[in-house]
Amino acid sequence: MGGKYQGSDESRVRVLPSIDYQWSNGFFAGALNGVGYNASTQSDRAYGVRVTADFGRKERRSDALQGLGDIDARPELGAFFNVSPASGITLSSSLRYGSGNDRKGLVFGVTVARGLSAPAQSR
Repeated sequence: MGGKYQGSDESRVRVLPSIDYQWSNGFFAGALNGVGYNASTQSDRAYGVRVTADFGRKERRSDALQGLGDIDARPELGAFFNVSPASGITLSSSLRYGSGNDRKGLVFGVTVARGLSAPAQSR
């Protein structure tokens, strides 16, 4: 689930396949992470370059967008840096170029994720 458009506080649900693959040489491809290269050889960090998809937006999606026009889907070039300082915690950052009407916009994102592991089952 995400916003109806970048910066929106209105929700929008999208269903996407979550097929992602990373080769041992650092290259990866997938629906969520795009296509790119992870230059790190350490398991607790990842950094590199990638091409992702900006799905664009339609002006009709929200009253707040009226008069701003549609933005077509397009690729965005970017870089990323992710680190896991402790088990189950990941800090992620990305910088993407190519957004906006003139395709010269720069977007910076930071996320914190906490994973929970399932308790071990006794046999």
